[in-house]
Amino acid sequence: MAGREGLASRIASSRAFAAVLACLLAVAVFSSCLTAAALQDHDCTGDDCAICHVIATAKSVIASAASVAGAGLAFARLVPFALTPVLAWALLKSADTPVTLGVRLVI
Repeated sequence: MAGREGLASRIASSRAFAAVLACLLAVAVFSSCLTAAALQDHDCTGDDCAICHVIATAKSVIASAASVAGAGLAFARLVPFALTPVLAWALLKSADTPVTLGVRLVI
């Protein structure tokens, strides 16, 4: 039973870590949206404008977060289809029937 408790605590800590990372990603995207919206109408100084660089960085954070979310969604949708043949094979290989167990029917 001690092994299961250790596994459960590792799973719980992994889930907590994933939740913290998801919250940090949400805060980063939200703050990038606010930054890009607040600085959109600035007085641009030309090619080396620091504010334009900040806006470009904020837009890149938003785009990368969208691609991460899209990749996660695609992965979540494809995993069940990818695992179906593996699960079917495992069920067929592990099926215990009276014939595979060598049980004799004595009448």
